[in-house]
Amino acid sequence: PGENFGGLSDLRQLADNAQKVDKINTLAMLHGEINKTNVLCSLQSYVRSIGGFSDSDKIIGFKEIRHNNKDDLAFFRELFPCARFIVNMRRNITALIESRSNLGWKTEDYKVKEAAEVLEKWHHKHRGISYMMRLEEDFTTKGFNRLLSWLGVKDCRFTSVVHKNKKG
Repeated sequence: PGENFGGLSDLRQLADNAQKVDKINTLAMLHGEINKTNVLCSLQSYVRSIGGFSDSDKIIGFKEIRHNNKDDLAFFRELFPCARFIVNMRRNITALIESRSNLGWKTEDYKVKEAAEVLEKWHHKHRGISYMMRLEEDFTTKGFNRLLSWLGVKDCRFTSVVHKNKKG
């Protein structure tokens, strides 16, 4: 599936709120113990639902461009402890800033650079579970076939790649 408008940040907030409520011991907030594992499993179920996945789907995933801060990335590891992550970035940050501007997205240049640095550092720290795909180099048949190999796919290969946005 496609993007979810950064919805996993909202899920992180829900998980954080459950932990905060669990620590409050006042009459107004009286409740039973909140099981963190149950909360995370419910949030996983929500992600399956908004992605259109069934309970029988063994692999789920989505594309998202709005998660580029340490807190979200740490939460993804907690929410999906068995996950693997594909980090898709441009090497040329100036081209990234220009592309965003051409789309009419108003983002300060330094924030784009900071977000790229966060993703880069996160990938290097989590090399065992993350795969870097650079737009300029890896969006080729060979690049996507390397990704399939990293994912453990053996009996399927790309023969071509469609470029909707090849120039930028």
